[in-house]
Amino acid sequence: MLSTLPICLAVDAFAPIVANANGIAEMCELGEEYKSRTEALENAGSQTSSIGRGFAIGAAAFVSFSLYGAFLTRAGAFSNKHAIDIVNVNVPFIFGGLLVGAMLPYAFSAFTIKSVGNASVNLFNEVKAQFEAKPEIKLGRERPNSVRAITIAAQTALTELCFPAFVCLGIPFLIGVLFGPLAIAGLLPGILISGLSMAISNTNASGAWNQAKRFVESGQYAHTLDSVAKKRLSNETVGDPLKDSSGPSITVLIKLAAVFSLVFAKFFDSTSFLQCIFSPRSNGC
Repeated sequence: MLSTLPICLAVDAFAPIVANANGIAEMCELGEEYKSRTEALENAGSQTSSIGRGFAIGAAAFVSFSLYGAFLTRAGAFSNKHAIDIVNVNVPFIFGGLLVGAMLPYAFSAFTIKSVGNASVNLFNEVKAQFEAKPEIKLGRERPNSVRAITIAAQTALTELCFPAFVCLGIPFLIGVLFGPLAIAGLLPGILISGLSMAISNTNASGAWNQAKRFVESGQYAHTLDSVAKKRLSNETVGDPLKDSSGPSITVLIKLAAVFSLVFAKFFDSTSFLQCIFSPRSNGC
């Protein structure tokens, strides 16, 4: 994977470059001749960006798997009361951790998509208010307040990160404190398996929707434009958050949960309240 890293970085950087070129050509009103060329490059760039995202997803899976092995080695190294040599799904704590871990990527993805929707609504209201207050903006006779729009986007992004951050850090911490390392030994594989498949699905599906939208806009299917206009718009509205927000950020969930659990392995090993209740004969309880 490391040998292909330069190629992945190159093709991933190609996408924003051609997207900016297309935006500049459109803003400068260079004409259809230039716009058709930049749009063709942007179509290709949207596909190459999937390569970089796929590499990031695969790398996150390998990193999480390695950290999981380190957690199993480290979890019982302090008190020897929860030595995890074999992960047995028949153990209730491990099986319960698997169930919770498999659900976390879905909750995380829902929070990120909802955050994108909230930020979009806030930006829409700001743009609408500026157009109503200053109609000359539409004619290009007056400059809009871009700083205000950027501030709203930044503030909304920071405030909306609270719930996804709690899913990444808060839930593994609570489960580790209450149920101990055995529950974390089931939680991390659940996050990895469910999150990996979900990240790949979100990235590929949104890429296909994006390309379908571009085919319609290119004019090759002009006779069907009216019938699919609403579907095209809905695909773009749902597909972009999946491709740019939900899909790539699931890799953060996979890696961050593993790193956080490894760092607090000693703490989980010494403060397993419910495990001491259910297993009072364990050492240290």
